[in-house]
Amino acid sequence: MLKLEANCEDFTENTLISYQNFFLSNQEPPTPVKLAVDLPIQTQKQLDTQTNHLTNLTHTYIAGNIVKKLNQEILKNCDECLKKICSNQVTQEHELIDAREYKGNKMMFLKYPATDFRILIHNVMMYVSGILPTKCHSPEIGVILIN
Repeated sequence: MLKLEANCEDFTENTLISYQNFFLSNQEPPTPVKLAVDLPIQTQKQLDTQTNHLTNLTHTYIAGNIVKKLNQEILKNCDECLKKICSNQVTQEHELIDAREYKGNKMMFLKYPATDFRILIHNVMMYVSGILPTKCHSPEIGVILIN
């Protein structure tokens, strides 16, 4: 006759024998998960020419968006200010911006950042992308990023 336990299973002698082998076998402890803090800080790998070019074009486009936002919020079309951070000619580094520019009329809607401003934004982005992975797991990430 079957004796009912709390979970209604028959606990006869051989029911759990497979688990006995499982628990008695010599098991390797799980390897600990490596966090970003445990990993060495990676130096930027050498990028091939095409990837490097696309990175520069993308950073130039982002720098142009930053110039546009700065102009709207702070500079308010200050000619002297815009001359310092905008380019007065479209160059090869502006290919992506030029491709995204609306060509309906002769007026340019997107901002074309000067090389120095693009390099500044590029350096900030590379610094942040290098540091952020080492800090993202921290419980006080907001405080770390602000300081």
